Amino acid sequence: MKHSEPHFAGPVACRVVFSIAAHRTGGGAAWAQVLIAAENTGDEDLSMVSCSLTLTDGSGQTVSTKLLTSFHPAVIPPGGRSYLYEAVALSRPAEGPLTAVPHLHAEPASSGSARFQVSDVRFVGDRYGAVCAEGRVTNLGGADAERVRAVLVLKDKSGTPAALLFAAIPQPLHPGAQAGFRMSTLSLPETLDLGDIQDCEAFAYSPLPSPQVPPGAF
Repeated sequence: MKHSEPHFAGPVACRVVFSIAAHRTGGGAAWAQVLIAAENTGDEDLSMVSCSLTLTDGSGQTVSTKLLTSFHPAVIPPGGRSYLYEAVALSRPAEGPLTAVPHLHAEPASSGSARFQVSDVRFVGDRYGAVCAEGRVTNLGGADAERVRAVLVLKDKSGTPAALLFAAIPQPLHPGAQAGFRMSTLSLPETLDLGDIQDCEAFAYSPLPSPQVPPGAF
């Protein structure tokens, strides 16, 4: 895997601050696990619309292109970050390390996001050898929240983001209400196991209606 250079989102104050693409194989297909972090460098809330992603290999050849829209979270405050964690199929064999080249499209947010607290997070290993996480989410806002998602960005011994876990809270959360969650994944990088996780970034959000991706965005 290889880090790409930051790519900015044009006139909107948002930039890519971190991106990696790790080569994977399984089920007879070649693919890449991509992790991208975008930061709001402005002074207003931003709504993340899409990310046009190009993957290149060690020879500089394009091995995949994809339009990504599943941001965690979709609305970020000034100084905040949003993450993309996607499995991307390769269209041709890759030579050498992969490089992720993301281009963001963001817009000013029409409304702010609800406030949540994630607490009591702990990590365990399940019987399949995957990392599991458990914790609680509390609605700190003044309105009911639906489709709440809890997210953990796992960091390795160097403090670098290495993987992302998320889980949906099935029931609505009233103001002050709390709900538990449990997450697991079988697709962590081969170099990362439970003992390698030194820290995590924990947050929760309630998705707003998806903005329209403009024609020709990719």
